[in-house]
Amino acid sequence: MGFILFIIAYVLFLPLTIFNALNVRSKGYLKDTAINLDRFGNREFRFSLNKYLIISDSANLFGDIRETISSVLGKNQRGQTLTKLGKFVCWVLDTIDKKHCEKSIRNYNSNYRKQHFKL
Repeated sequence: MGFILFIIAYVLFLPLTIFNALNVRSKGYLKDTAINLDRFGNREFRFSLNKYLIISDSANLFGDIRETISSVLGKNQRGQTLTKLGKFVCWVLDTIDKKHCEKSIRNYNSNYRKQHFKL
């Protein structure tokens, strides 16, 4: 049943987003939606992101729903705790938008992370 619900949600997401964007007609709607997807990805894919994009002793882990993937990448870029793949992902983002990862950094209470994001 979970798989069927996943497929339904996945199939409906794009048409509902377009329909809603046309009705809302807000200039920043699609950007806000992209940020929300990014934050969801940070939480949903935390295991793989932590395993492949940062070194194991990094203090800046993926998984906090309040934070984007780019923010965590930026913190690890600053702390020099990115893997080769993590450096490549930052390079791609920084090529599209100069200093994207650095500009995306947001700071949140670290106790929240310790309580909610153990793998």
